[in-house]
Amino acid sequence: MQIKDWTKIWHNTQLDVGLLQAFYVHHAYPRHSHDYYVICLIERGLQSFTHKGTKHFTPPGGVILINPGAVHTGEAANEQGFEMRSLYPLPPICKRQFLS
Repeated sequence: MQIKDWTKIWHNTQLDVGLLQAFYVHHAYPRHSHDYYVICLIERGLQSFTHKGTKHFTPPGGVILINPGAVHTGEAANEQGFEMRSLYPLPPICKRQFLS
């Protein structure tokens, strides 16, 4: 039986924060960047990503923090895939939340 990728995407309007929960085996994000922060928790499996030319591996319980504008990739490190939960706060939100 083939394992299928799935995603759940929503937006918390009160905090104005994007949220993602996903399980990826086949899906891979090509080199890209965001205008917002990425805070990602790997719940199960092994994830890999390339940042500044170096490949990194994130195990279950690992956290990935990516700044706006940082070019990176994202994919499963093996055929078992990985599950993650991500928050996508905008820079003005973070500044307002943490500096007030």
